[in-house]
Amino acid sequence: MRRRLFLTGALAALPGLAWAQDQAPQPQPEPPPLITAQNELERAFLAALHDEDARAAFRREFLVSQVIVALESDAGDAEPREVQLGPERTAAAIFTSSTRMSGVLGPAAARRVMSGREALTLLHGKHVVLNYRLAPMLTLEPEDVAEWLDD
Repeated sequence: MRRRLFLTGALAALPGLAWAQDQAPQPQPEPPPLITAQNELERAFLAALHDEDARAAFRREFLVSQVIVALESDAGDAEPREVQLGPERTAAAIFTSSTRMSGVLGPAAARRVMSGREALTLLHGKHVVLNYRLAPMLTLEPEDVAEWLDD
């Protein structure tokens, strides 16, 4: 896996940061606190954060667990919602629970519940972010998505 687990909500994803070199440095926002695990997937995610040996178990748990995919709308054929990770990079957003998604995107945000494997299959070829703007947060490159699906 090329990407690492991130402890912050990816500062590049937070609005209002100055990216231009000629601007005065902006104060960095406080990173969000670590989530308290509310389900088996989140327990595996937190375990994998500091224990490299637990990462394979987390990937396996992710693939069989129910996750929440953010959508652009409530329409039956709605596209996955892409969130900004940096000035020129977006990723499809997946959350470990409906509560986590509601806390970030709001309770009315469109969503679909599916297994992690179904979510990655849907998002194959895209950048993916798990638990956008939460800690921990994980970003996956398209190659990582393919690798997880091969597990």
